[in-house]
Amino acid sequence: MKIKTRQLPRTEEARKTRTDARWRPHPDPNPAAVGMRRYAGMVNSMACGGVFEPRNILVTGGCGFIGANFVRYVARSHPHVHITVLDKLTYAGNPENIAGLPPSQVDLVVGDICDVALLERIVPGHDAIVHFAAESHNDNSIANPEPFIRTNVEGTMRLLEAARKHDVRFHHISTGENVRDRPGHDRRYAIDASRLRAELGWSPMHTDFASGLRNVIDWYAEHRDWWAPAKEATEARYRAQGQ
Repeated sequence: MKIKTRQLPRTEEARKTRTDARWRPHPDPNPAAVGMRRYAGMVNSMACGGVFEPRNILVTGGCGFIGANFVRYVARSHPHVHITVLDKLTYAGNPENIAGLPPSQVDLVVGDICDVALLERIVPGHDAIVHFAAESHNDNSIANPEPFIRTNVEGTMRLLEAARKHDVRFHHISTGENVRDRPGHDRRYAIDASRLRAELGWSPMHTDFASGLRNVIDWYAEHRDWWAPAKEATEARYRAQGQ
């Protein structure tokens, strides 16, 4: 992955051109296509029938587990979209997660979302910010809450201010950590997949728990290089904390 900062439009005229061009009629009324765009968080239906189709997006935390999967999804499914990944590369971020993606489509900028000067350089010219960057291991917040306040609160505020200043659409991604756990084995949460099958043509790869679990375990056993360094670094940090 080539690390570089993409040259972005600086002038009001360039930014206005980008803003005026980002709304246009949807070329494909297929509900399955629309559904996939909604899934990616990139669609906003308007009263006039148009949809939001960005050409340049900024993805924070794009080297993390969920962020990297989103980046790969967009790169694969929307090759016309340019992606700038902004990641601090802490314990949760690994540039290998986005390795192999086209350097002409994906840029990696190593930096902090709290860095106002950096945001002022890279936010202009983007159509949307997709904000994944966060401290998410809430057990660590008990011993050291400061990084959580700085990244999750201050960092998000800095991004929101930059998005407002430069008229950039903002998608904030969250996790289930901020709500209570659901009851175990509660059948109210079971999914009726009939609509997914009918509208998106989806079908499960595994239809029984045993084969699905076996496939997951086999994948991790065959890709030790993907998780072993992160595991060793995490265990070393816990040892240093006396845990």
